[in-house]
Amino acid sequence: MKNIIIILLLILPFSFFSQNQKKQEAIEIAQNQIQQLKSGVLLVRLYNKKNVIAALETKGMASRANAVKDKQESLNKEIISSFINFTFCEVYFFFSDNSSYILSKEYSKVELYTDSGIKKDALSIGSNFYVADFGVLKNENATSSDNDESNKTGRTKVKKYRGGNSNTNKKCMFLRDSDLKQLKRPFPYTVWFHPTPIKKLSYRQVVEQMDNQLKEFYVKNK
Repeated sequence: MKNIIIILLLILPFSFFSQNQKKQEAIEIAQNQIQQLKSGVLLVRLYNKKNVIAALETKGMASRANAVKDKQESLNKEIISSFINFTFCEVYFFFSDNSSYILSKEYSKVELYTDSGIKKDALSIGSNFYVADFGVLKNENATSSDNDESNKTGRTKVKKYRGGNSNTNKKCMFLRDSDLKQLKRPFPYTVWFHPTPIKKLSYRQVVEQMDNQLKEFYVKNK
């Protein structure tokens, strides 16, 4: 028993030091990222559902394909207009079928657009950019905001409210790095559309909240 106590006394300080070191490293990474984003560009990923539309057309379901296309175009317009008051950094938009060029670092092939639909030269973004997504995060329990997973294509998010028994899928705006990996805390990389079970935010409100929390984090970490 005495030996066990001695071993624990030796291990605990090391474990505490290791945790502190990891926490400090995470803080430094987040500080670096907020500086990069401030001087860089935020690319907002839009989805065009080309594969879904093509599959429906192949099956002779033209009216259904048009409905999917119209709905997605309407959503993309809403997302683009929601950035009207976003001022933390420059913002451009790209479509999801260009994501492979970002992963392979073929930035010259990425077609970027301004909020007015004008094409932007992708060469100018270099690698100093971050990506904004709208969707759901995989396997992140909302009762612990530090449990993040860097899934590049995750679209399922299980959010469990404290005191509740049910799990529901919840949508959010979240940020990724230039390798399309989810950012991690303490970087303020998420804003929920449903911050509580009875409150729902619009796209514009979500974007404005993201803008505000990025500004606050930047000021604290200059």
